Amino acid sequence: MLTSGDYREKIMAFMIKDFTDKIGPSLPYPPDKAGVHAAIAALDINDIFKSRGTIVRDVRGWRVDIQNSSGNHINISVQKNGVAGMSTVASVMVPHILRPDTSRNSDVTEARTKELSKAVRRGLVESLRTHSSEKGKGQITRKEVIGGFSTKKSSQNPAESSSGTVKNTPDNKRVS
Repeated sequence: MLTSGDYREKIMAFMIKDFTDKIGPSLPYPPDKAGVHAAIAALDINDIFKSRGTIVRDVRGWRVDIQNSSGNHINISVQKNGVAGMSTVASVMVPHILRPDTSRNSDVTEARTKELSKAVRRGLVESLRTHSSEKGKGQITRKEVIGGFSTKKSSQNPAESSSGTVKNTPDNKRVS
């Protein structure tokens, strides 16, 4: 349970599981894992809900792309730069429904953004751990972020409703 507006000390409610169509083609040789981790660390979670394409460019020879998203999920993949064909070494699917509400700046929005960012990075790292390459062929297991935010929707302001609208306080003073 959250107390005193401290959202940093909470139990993460997200989990990572294998995605339904979990096996995917991959880079046919072992990746530079330090480079892949650097690209994952450079990921800005706010970029994943934009459009398709590259969202992290050339970090130690690696990039992060939004690719072939399904109707309900965003497909985030780490790929090797300069490789024709299969270059993916990690992939995580993120449900669109998990997009944090960034329309207002609040502790809850900030906490949710950080929480989702950690889950996405963890999913990419877990997918990277599944990478295998034999006989010129590679494969990975796609992962999926499941669960929900551990932070509540309403702010710590007792005068604010869960919908974000301000209501009258008991002493009939409006707060903002």
